[in-house]
Amino acid sequence: SSTTFAHRACDRVFVRVYLDQSDNGTSGWGTVNYWTDITNNNSTAYATSGDYEITRGKYYRAQGSHSVTQGEVVEMTTTCTDALYFD
Repeated sequence: SSTTFAHRACDRVFVRVYLDQSDNGTSGWGTVNYWTDITNNNSTAYATSGDYEITRGKYYRAQGSHSVTQGEVVEMTTTCTDALYFD
């Protein structure tokens, strides 16, 4: 799950969580699913994943994309977990 907070209500608060998969855990990442929340005139967006069946023998990581928009001003950042191997 991921949450994006603004210090006050903004025009738009956005968060998206990506589930990425790789064969070796260091390169060749591809997004296999994602979950999004967008709120308007609010201060918090919260996205949580649903069920997802993984493939054994692969590496997985979660990435987050976060942004807050007020008028013409956009602030954004990304986050990423370490890779985990599922045997």
